[in-house]
Amino acid sequence: MFNDCWIFLQHEKTLFSDSVDNDIYFCIERNAETERVDVSISIDVWDEHGIKLEYVDFHSGGRCGHGVELYNIPEDSTYVTCILQIREWNAIPINRAQG
Repeated sequence: MFNDCWIFLQHEKTLFSDSVDNDIYFCIERNAETERVDVSISIDVWDEHGIKLEYVDFHSGGRCGHGVELYNIPEDSTYVTCILQIREWNAIPINRAQG
């Protein structure tokens, strides 16, 4: 049975001695029946004050781990809001030889 896969956004915050890195990654988790997933998406990111921080538009080409590094998050911000828009989705099942 072919059940497609899961997609999600993941935030990673890395603290350095002199800076902070904020990265938001687009992730795809495929099941055992899925060969690859081609998806075209856009990600909008706003801070807690409603200021738009970033807009990214890309096509995954079956790969995972695409990310957005956010350089302009103000120090006083405690969260961001992300909207993931999927414009095109194509999950390709694994073809098994029939014998």
